[in-house]
Amino acid sequence: MEEARIGIGYINVLTIANPLKFGTYNERPEKETETNKMVTSFDMHGIQSLKEANALCVIVKRSRLATGQTFAGQWTKEESLQEIQFNDNAEIVFASGQHRVAALKKMNKNTLDELSALVKRNTKLTELENPTEEQVEEQHEIREQIGEAKGKLKRLGKWGVILYDEGAFHLYSIFAIHARRDHVGHARVLDDLVPYAMQYETTPNMHNRICYAMSTTRTETMS
Repeated sequence: MEEARIGIGYINVLTIANPLKFGTYNERPEKETETNKMVTSFDMHGIQSLKEANALCVIVKRSRLATGQTFAGQWTKEESLQEIQFNDNAEIVFASGQHRVAALKKMNKNTLDELSALVKRNTKLTELENPTEEQVEEQHEIREQIGEAKGKLKRLGKWGVILYDEGAFHLYSIFAIHARRDHVGHARVLDDLVPYAMQYETTPNMHNRICYAMSTTRTETMS
């Protein structure tokens, strides 16, 4: 897959204007129980959203990526990861991750609700003419909690991604399905075809190349 890889960065999955699309490469349905488990895990262990092990795969045409981006950050230096910029508002296709995104959306709503309640309480305490020491202390704590909630909202949607060229990734997907169905090897044929994958959008006979490679792989395996 390395030749299909464009680079890395992060996407704010909660604020980006582009719709997020799941299910193209992973047919696993979204389940509320799985989302709730993810929320519980995030609450207990924290959100490791900018770690390589947790990165989400985005399948995209290179032409959709805004120019001037390097995609060359380092997972060990989170500050080096750049926010991925697109030059359109079309769907962004993820290979997986629907439950993680659903969990983040749920946590975002919960945090907004908590923030709203804190702000209302802070307003009431501010309106008191002669607050007690306990109320002054309570307001101090609430203001700290408001700051923490705002910071959480700011960080919550950022998630590390690995960008893959749509053409090359599509080739790998076809061969993966073919291999599972026919139990044949295809690594060598893939190595031969990947250099052509970058022409996927403009090469009319790419489908013929795929079919030929699949039939060649099957013939070689059976002989």
